[in-house]
Amino acid sequence: MRQRLYVLVAIAVIALSGAVLAANEVRLRINAKPGDSWVYKVTVNNEGMMKSSQGAQPMRTAMTMTYRMTVQKKLPNGDYVIKAQPSVPKMTANGREMSTGQQGTPKAITYILSPNGRIRSAEGGGDEVTSVGDLMAAGFPSKPVKVGETWKVEKEISVGGGPKMKVTSQNKLVALTKKTAKVLTTFSTPIESESGGSKMKGTMQGAVTSELLLSSGMVKTADGKLKMKARVTMPQPSSGQQAGPRGPSSMDMEMNINLKVAMVSGK
Repeated sequence: MRQRLYVLVAIAVIALSGAVLAANEVRLRINAKPGDSWVYKVTVNNEGMMKSSQGAQPMRTAMTMTYRMTVQKKLPNGDYVIKAQPSVPKMTANGREMSTGQQGTPKAITYILSPNGRIRSAEGGGDEVTSVGDLMAAGFPSKPVKVGETWKVEKEISVGGGPKMKVTSQNKLVALTKKTAKVLTTFSTPIESESGGSKMKGTMQGAVTSELLLSSGMVKTADGKLKMKARVTMPQPSSGQQAGPRGPSSMDMEMNINLKVAMVSGK
């Protein structure tokens, strides 16, 4: 679950762009053409804790991977079909190398990105890619903005097969130069999911600052911080089934994720 969340966050952060209209304002729009390609290095570090009736267990994980983002085509309505090809991630847990279980090259993710920065549909990952990816992306206003101006974007997300929830992201243009613009996106949302009888319910908060290259409209660097708190409830053993050592029926999980993205090729 943690690895999948990291992947979705990385894709969404990269999917931002802008175009300068004047010295003191910017129109944030996707601006690309078929064949354009960029490679990014993504680093994710998590400091967390899992607590149960048996005690507390720290979680310290790190992941590094690259992404090649390629514009497949531009649709008649102006949307872009983007293919994201990840590398095999390198991961550690509590200082030790951890196998990802990945056999061969990871499957590419194809998604559709609208000119206003919204991820409207996705393939290769289902609704979860669309929901979580759209949550992290800024979502651009319909008019030019100046430094200090803010805008809100209404979104609907679903995580891990949970119910759909409406979320409002807060966005702010924090800096603008002749070559770059910086956008701060923040959000806070409840999260619910269910898998194999286990249920998770909690909250997730995030803040992502993205530096955009105005010449191409793509992210140059990004720095994000996510915080998630949740309670995971496990099902009771079936009647007559031998239970193992007395384990908790629930546990509390806390994750503090730091995300860094940097363009290593493309312009």
